[in-house]
Amino acid sequence: MAPGAAPPVPKTANGGGKEFERQKEVALDEMIQGYRDGRDPDSPPPSSNRTLSYVHGFNVGRGDHRGQPFHDAATLRLLAEVAIETDALEARR
Repeated sequence: MAPGAAPPVPKTANGGGKEFERQKEVALDEMIQGYRDGRDPDSPPPSSNRTLSYVHGFNVGRGDHRGQPFHDAATLRLLAEVAIETDALEARR
């Protein structure tokens, strides 16, 4: 794991269930919206009220738009999974 990177959320921490899976779908939708916004050069950077999933999507979209991805594909997949699981857990609180 890279220095300063968030540790992966253990699969057992999610508690499972249909509600958790639904929250993961919501987080994925946020990530997709963030990606779309990130590819728009006129979109401002995400504010502090955005989810981790949105911010991740935004950063990936912005990197793709600029032709400068900020991590390799394997790292991006791991960061996406961590963001989605974290947001789904936060939504359950």
